[in-house]
Amino acid sequence: MPLELTQGWTAPIRFALKIDGIMTTSFSTQDVSSLLLHAADGQLILSTGTVLLVACATTTYNATYSPGSSDFLVGRSPYSARFKLTDAAGKVQFFPNSVAERVTVYPQ
Repeated sequence: MPLELTQGWTAPIRFALKIDGIMTTSFSTQDVSSLLLHAADGQLILSTGTVLLVACATTTYNATYSPGSSDFLVGRSPYSARFKLTDAAGKVQFFPNSVAERVTVYPQ
């Protein structure tokens, strides 16, 4: 589902981690996570926010992203967002594994 935000948003945003559209249980909260955020022109955004993996009661996982104040700007919208998780053995997974999450930003 597309996400819509106002420019300057810094409150945590929760993303469901899915493989083929299904919530996943295939990693640990100990995995290293990062957000791959691309602007509308495809440029990789070096975000200043933080990512936290959260285990849910149903043994599935969410990623909570707390953006920096300049991470989401109207002039770069819409963004595509994908999480990259790397386990202790160096194996990499991307969430979602299909079309990236779309984030549209509106002026204040």
